[in-house]
Amino acid sequence: MGSAAEHWPAIAALGDRVEAALQAAGVDLWMGGEPTFVAADQLEDPQWRTAALGTEKYQLGQQLRDRLVSTFQLPNPLLIEGTGKWYPGEAAPRWSLGAYWRRDGLPLWTGAPLTMRSGTMAIASAEQFVQTLQQILQLPDVAPWRVHQEAAVVLPLLPIRKANQPAWATCTWSSVSGTDLVPLEGETPLGLRLPLQQLGEVDLPYEPDDSTDLDDWQPDTAVLAPPNSLKLAVIVREVQQQLRVFLPPLISAPAYLHLLQAIAQTSRRLQQPIQLEGYPPPRHPGLMGLQVTPDPGVLEVNIHPVGDWRSLADQTKSLYQEAQTLGLTARRYQFNGLPTDTGGGAHITLGGRSPETSPLLRRPDLLRSLISYWQHHPSLSYGFAGWFIGPTCQAPRVDEGRPEVLYELELAFEQLQMSAEPAAIDGLLGHLLADVSGNTHRAEFCLDKLWPSQIPTQQWGVLELRAFAMPPDAAERLLQLLLVRALVAWFWRSPFRAPLRRWGTQLHDRFLSPAAIQADFQAVLTDLAEAGFVFNPAWFDSHFAERFPCLGNLELTPDWSLDLQRGLEPWPVLADDVNEGGTSRRVDASLERLQIRVQGPADRLQSLEIVCNGWRIPWHRQSHNQAIAIVRFRARPRLGAVPLAAIAPQVPLEIQLFEAQQGLGGCRYWPEAPGGGLYDQLPTTTAEAAQRCRDRFQALPAVAWQDWPHLAMAAEFPETADLRRAQSY
Repeated sequence: MGSAAEHWPAIAALGDRVEAALQAAGVDLWMGGEPTFVAADQLEDPQWRTAALGTEKYQLGQQLRDRLVSTFQLPNPLLIEGTGKWYPGEAAPRWSLGAYWRRDGLPLWTGAPLTMRSGTMAIASAEQFVQTLQQILQLPDVAPWRVHQEAAVVLPLLPIRKANQPAWATCTWSSVSGTDLVPLEGETPLGLRLPLQQLGEVDLPYEPDDSTDLDDWQPDTAVLAPPNSLKLAVIVREVQQQLRVFLPPLISAPAYLHLLQAIAQTSRRLQQPIQLEGYPPPRHPGLMGLQVTPDPGVLEVNIHPVGDWRSLADQTKSLYQEAQTLGLTARRYQFNGLPTDTGGGAHITLGGRSPETSPLLRRPDLLRSLISYWQHHPSLSYGFAGWFIGPTCQAPRVDEGRPEVLYELELAFEQLQMSAEPAAIDGLLGHLLADVSGNTHRAEFCLDKLWPSQIPTQQWGVLELRAFAMPPDAAERLLQLLLVRALVAWFWRSPFRAPLRRWGTQLHDRFLSPAAIQADFQAVLTDLAEAGFVFNPAWFDSHFAERFPCLGNLELTPDWSLDLQRGLEPWPVLADDVNEGGTSRRVDASLERLQIRVQGPADRLQSLEIVCNGWRIPWHRQSHNQAIAIVRFRARPRLGAVPLAAIAPQVPLEIQLFEAQQGLGGCRYWPEAPGGGLYDQLPTTTAEAAQRCRDRFQALPAVAWQDWPHLAMAAEFPETADLRRAQSY
């Protein structure tokens, strides 16, 4: 049991106090996220290491989605297999298993039970289903496009505005070349392979319907539009004895629901269970949804936001429990036995019940406070992220890689005080919160779904915090959510307006050590305590024990002890690398950084000497009786490097301590298997992982003093002893 779980009653009580503060201030704060899981007994399988797709992953995704529907007691939800992410180099979009429901509890799906399983016999043919749907929608009698080679029927359909009234429009399709229409090749649903270019350019004399009232959509008489003028369609196809209905991307949520009701009525009339696929409902304040999707090596749950602490606690506990029931876990181990997260992240989203009530849009100074406070405290950026950090990671700090952006950001903050319009937030901050390539999605604070001026369909009032890795248990996840929730409550009452800090190279020097991160985080907890929200530092003990795992410790003498901890290493970018998917950024993952902590008598600490691999390295006093040294070294060969030009791995590390040139003893540390080899497979149990860690740390006897040289230190990184500099001597 982790420290957060051990202290859960106190954490839950603080959550109630934070909630009371938010409610008293009228803050409508809704929180969601994107937790990720892996299969505990299949970690060697590519689908749980690097591949996005996999058969077992799809099956587990179905089961998890269905269990969450049951656990959350969702009222008659719509279940649909939609299209997920689609990256360059991938043959088709990834799947997305969605569940959607109405906030007011009214049923969203009223037809025969929806199925996501194979083997449901198709009683009605696709053609019969479309004919019945045309009758229920009272469409003009037109012949749909029959795709015989795929056992599919395509019905062009679009909700339009006719004389300021909504109505359905349909039309016929035929190739402008006079030949038969031919769908595009591929393995995706037919709805993603429609031959739209073969239809030519035909103007539609109507505007698409954009109604928003879910309960007042009464269509006028349906319209027969000019041939080929509609580019959206409902598709019904027979696949492996299933009937699948593809829903098109509509911008009107009421029209989508009306179409859904017609499909449900068709399903009931024909007594035909179906599987829905295609596009989910348009985002609407009256609708909610969750999705289970694949990502490289993980299964991701886009969990729906909830608006109070206790609902957040219940939801998070249920999610972890249902995942565990299916054999999914949020913990894995590296080859060398060190604990790590899933690798897929666990982003946190902040918003409101609707865009209009989003705290970020109501009070843009809240966004400024969050950005500024995170920038002041590197522990919030590095203390909860995954192992891959730095300018090219998935969630770089605003001041990583682009130091000039701080000046621009301060100017933007000043201008934001003069205009609180949502469009101003996007215009002033959107281009500044991005990575070094200008990608706004890969940013610590992602505004892509806040109020993007050019994408009205994503103006949700939602801020995404991306620098959070997946915690191993629900209590630890909730502790992180509560930390963010408390900061929002504090900044709502007292905005944080301090000037931005110019950390410079300190970010990748001092703040990559465990001691500096934890000291900085203690300052955060002190601030929160002064604001009235007291977090016990002991609640975070388990988190930081895994974030900065102990690599080994020794009691050298009754007065002196030594311990090693894993530090953080921002993998630097090397160069563009052309691969099958296009151009990617290659990073150097061959480097590691560790912290040497020495505890000894306070009055004799100044006589301490630390020697690492034959070099005297500097240290600084962390407290009256503790010394800290940071070592950076090449732990493994750099992929793609020219052997003669590359610095060879500097392993093992051999560390010796001396008091006034009197040997105290030391240790030997291997970053991989002892002897310099590699482990063949991942550890399968916690015990095996722990044994690998013990094997890689070995005690060394004291040695006689020699006149070892001092390692030259870089002026930019005065606290980091980089052993690669030893190669220049």
